[in-house]
Amino acid sequence: IILYVNQASLTYTLPNQVTADCRFDTTQVAVTNKANRVAPYTYLWSTGSTTNPTDLFPSGQEHDTIPYYVTITDGCGFTYLDTVNYIINQTLAFDTLIQGPATCDPTGYVSAVVQGATTTPQHGIYYTWSRPMGSTNPGEFIDASVWTDLSGGYYYIYVEDAVCNINDSIEVQVEDLPIATLAANPVSGCSPLDVTFTNSSQNATTYFWDFGNGNSTTTNNLNSLNQTFTQNAVIQLVASNGNPNCNDTTTVSVAISICGCTSPTALNYDSTATVDNGTCIQPLVPDPVFEVPNVFTPNGDGNNDFFLINGTGIQEIYLVIIDRWGAILFEETSANPAWDGKSQRNVYVVEGTYFYKYELIGNSGLKLEGHGFLQVEY
Repeated sequence: IILYVNQASLTYTLPNQVTADCRFDTTQVAVTNKANRVAPYTYLWSTGSTTNPTDLFPSGQEHDTIPYYVTITDGCGFTYLDTVNYIINQTLAFDTLIQGPATCDPTGYVSAVVQGATTTPQHGIYYTWSRPMGSTNPGEFIDASVWTDLSGGYYYIYVEDAVCNINDSIEVQVEDLPIATLAANPVSGCSPLDVTFTNSSQNATTYFWDFGNGNSTTTNNLNSLNQTFTQNAVIQLVASNGNPNCNDTTTVSVAISICGCTSPTALNYDSTATVDNGTCIQPLVPDPVFEVPNVFTPNGDGNNDFFLINGTGIQEIYLVIIDRWGAILFEETSANPAWDGKSQRNVYVVEGTYFYKYELIGNSGLKLEGHGFLQVEY
């Protein structure tokens, strides 16, 4: 038996490289013109594909070189390794995206300029500007390289030429809008209350004031203003940059109280006052006027039966009666203490001279004290 051993001698055609004009292109390649070996042939690409021809996928880069490998196996089990370089050379690109700022009115604009475009008699360059979903007027679009009369926000641009397409976005900025800022000092107090208002607004040229007390004014500076209030008020400030549709509004509240004397016993009591301002004038309380008798007759005839201090303007009296030996016969503190002539053993004392002492507090707060002798007669 004679065995003939053949060497791996497959010949075939496979391009060394393929090119793409767009980063989104998918290009098909194939191993062709296979000769000098026997079938069947199998293929394993670095993409995982086992088909011939097969698709090569771009990387998503505008400029890139990607090597793809293929292993060819013939009917005898010989393998052959080869490479195809996938070259991406996209020329279509954005040169400039321009935006013009908007104000309170839709005055912004967007513009797109591209370079490297490829055109044919059948296909030119197409531009589409659109608003993203979730924005003002979502889904609105225009087929042009320039879009005007726009409000602030993001705008998407899609450009397509004869071989490729690109997209991007740009934000239309909003010019500094008026910011109304207002402070009051003080924010509460007694009527009439003088209040100073401080205007620290930004990006505005004109200011309209409504003071909530019937007064209003328009100014063109940040100078402080003063007003007098007799009742609660809400003050409004509208800051504008001159455009009727471009303004900002803020408010501040001022709380007014009716202040006065809230004491009903005062001479200047104000029944309408809700806050006492410490101005109450209380009527003068007269000093006590009184007299102390020097004789009394506790004989039960209903006439001068008690020893007591008579007077007016008296709040409290401390009275003590003492005999000649220093014994206390009577002692009491009250508004009107009265001695009936009896000792602490509840028997009438004998006629004679006794000593009394008192301490007196008047309604005015005046404190007086004194002592003397009294005569008991029957």
